[in-house]
Amino acid sequence: VDLNDGIERICMLLESQARNRGVCLSKRLRRGLAYVTVDEDQIKQVVMNIILNAIQACDEGGAVEVATYPGGEDDRFVCIEVSDNGRGIEPGVVKRIFDPFFTTRREGTGLGLSIAHQIVSRHGGYIDVRSQPQQGTSFLVYLPIDTGTEETDSAPAEEVHAHG
Repeated sequence: VDLNDGIERICMLLESQARNRGVCLSKRLRRGLAYVTVDEDQIKQVVMNIILNAIQACDEGGAVEVATYPGGEDDRFVCIEVSDNGRGIEPGVVKRIFDPFFTTRREGTGLGLSIAHQIVSRHGGYIDVRSQPQQGTSFLVYLPIDTGTEETDSAPAEEVHAHG
């Protein structure tokens, strides 16, 4: 599948939620990105969950960016990076965020990131988390490229901003 197409649709769906919270949701999607062989609906669930978490982590005036690019070991993966400038995650908490039923929010079940981690692992990928308290968080989802297809265009990422 073409990840960029699915991410475009997810961002359109989540734009009103971002806008209602006063958060700017933007995209930086690499054109000509290699295809990945995945269950598209499951990967959309992963990306939607991570973007929603990022929006919820931001205060009014915050920003969330979704980017795609080649990455991982020897660029054998496609990376979907969701970054926010929200409150960040404490180091002790980062170690537990993929544990089932672990949550720091009252309304959460603690299953979203656990399920996301399982889905990405089943697809042969992995998730990396980088966070600084009070500075923001980046979730990097790495999915292996489909070796039957290659990047068709090495043009730079197209930057699109949607303001909330």
